[in-house]
Amino acid sequence: MGEANQNVNRLLERKQIFADLWNGTMYGGRQVVQPEDLEWIPNEQGVVFVDHKEKRRTVQRYRDINMRVRKGARMAVLACENQERVHYAMPVRNMLYDALEYLRQLQEIETLRRERGELMDGDEFLSGIKKEDRIVPAVTMVLYWGRKEEWDGCKSLHELMGLDGDEEWIRELKEYIPDYKLNIVYANALEHPENFHTCLQHIFSMLKYNSDKKLLYEYAKQHREEIDQMDDVALTALFSMIGEQKRLAKILQSDNRSEGEEGKSMCKAIDDLIEDGREEGRAEGEFLALLKMTKKKLDAGKTIEAIAGELDEAVEVIRGISEEIQRVGEYDPKQIYLNWKAGQQAIR
Repeated sequence: MGEANQNVNRLLERKQIFADLWNGTMYGGRQVVQPEDLEWIPNEQGVVFVDHKEKRRTVQRYRDINMRVRKGARMAVLACENQERVHYAMPVRNMLYDALEYLRQLQEIETLRRERGELMDGDEFLSGIKKEDRIVPAVTMVLYWGRKEEWDGCKSLHELMGLDGDEEWIRELKEYIPDYKLNIVYANALEHPENFHTCLQHIFSMLKYNSDKKLLYEYAKQHREEIDQMDDVALTALFSMIGEQKRLAKILQSDNRSEGEEGKSMCKAIDDLIEDGREEGRAEGEFLALLKMTKKKLDAGKTIEAIAGELDEAVEVIRGISEEIQRVGEYDPKQIYLNWKAGQQAIR
């Protein structure tokens, strides 16, 4: 597991945060799951089996976050796989997690029944459980916060099997193959971050604006007081999710900080982040002003060299702006700026 994923797991394993994650995504903000309803269960799952060569083998898997929720007489297992990168075998991976959870429950029931000598009937003895025994549902959420806008991997077992072909015999066979669909939550594109009532509201909002530093700066500036109230675990998760690992590593690299100094360093990092956005805004404003004047002079029929002289700018700069205007076609200052900025970053 990567360091960024581990930083996010440290936050999500808090019961209050985990409950808020499920309430905000699966229940539309309704406070269905309460922290006191949750209990941690081991995230290590495995099964020992004997293969065809009579050798004992073990299959082990480790979930990111695994909790049991109790609501009255009913229970369920809620799990979360936090993904910075797309896992192209995720349908099978999650299906295996859930299958191992169900197997664990069955083994617990069987052990209890056998200890009590309650498996008397032949069918019950063979199954290891009684006819009236029940297991609890396991639901796995995939929290995706990577750089790609979409999860470009398969989102179901049927899709991974390629069962969408035109062959008639495959279509008929498909009806008999159980599907397994992923429950994907796009953390960087949540439409209603206000559904969350913990620091997740601000983390997901900043992640949403992460592609535009100006918007990110505006949000951080407007919500500075709430962001300052986040502790180091939450801020570390925030910096990991918005891709500020280098800045985070610089903050955490010193082993000689006194108590409270880490919090000050984190606050300073937020200040720097806001300043980055402020500088981004200034750069955009200056460019748009230059673009407006250049466009006006180009429309008047002036040459690039003449415009550069009148505006006291390098010919290469004015030529680049002129080329971007032509490339975009319909005059769109914002798009021209984004194209120009991308070109500058590519040069660096």
